Amino acid sequence: MQFRAGSPADAEAIAGLIASFQGELTDDPSGAGAEGYLASVSVQAEREYLASERYRYLFA
Repeated sequence: MQFRAGSPADAEAIAGLIASFQGELTDDPSGAGAEGYLASVSVQAEREYLASERYRYLFA
């Protein structure tokens, strides 16, 4: 298995993976009431996390 560091270019894939579990991760499958959480895992938010020195993502 090979590992690599994540980059801002991976944001769409990460956000898409998280979104695919939205029904299991929120009380309401539509996301109602979880707007703050959904904003924190959006493509833009993931892009910012990946660009930040504060976070490290590893991909296998």
